[in-house]
Order: sequence, then C-alpha cells, then structure tokens
Amino acid sequence: MESFDSEQLSVFSAYLKEKISEKGWTVKEFGEKAGFSEKYAYRLVSPKRDFVPSDETVEKILKALELPDEQGQYIVDLILLERKLGDPVYAGHP
Repeated sequence: MESFDSEQLSVFSAYLKEKISEKGWTVKEFGEKAGFSEKYAYRLVSPKRDFVPSDETVEKILKALELPDEQGQYIVDLILLERKLGDPVYAGHP
C-alpha cells in the first residue's frame, strides 16, 4: 500500500497544474501550446515525477503560460531549488 505522500504533487507540479487550470486548458492543450508531447506534459504534473525539468523545458513552460514576471520567477526559483536538492520539492519539506 502506498503512503499518502507518494501521491502528493511536488510544489512545482501543483503550481503548474494550477496555472494550466487557470488558463482553462487541459494538460494535453498545455503540452500542445508548449511544444511537448502529451505524455511529457502529463509527466510534468504527475505525482510520480522523478526528474527536474531542463532550462529549455522551463522556457517553453513560461512562454506557453505567459505568466506575469513574479509568477514566472516563482517557477524558475522552484526549479533552481529542485536542482540544488537533486529531487522534486514537496510542501512541508525543508
């Protein structure tokens, strides 16, 4: 049996999913707009995401979502933190 934490979204994935929803898009539509395959778009927002997105991926996300600077910087900061730690960051984890 899996623990609750194993199904929890990382902070980045949860934020990305929220921003996609705010646009009124499905994950598939987001993927199309960002230039990702549907499978990769779903991997970005998956609770099982086990990778840190590349700079190129982050740029495509920011371009597709057209976020205000502050929100875009939040995504960049989350990814930088994940790279520093070497893993996705979850709410409540130091």
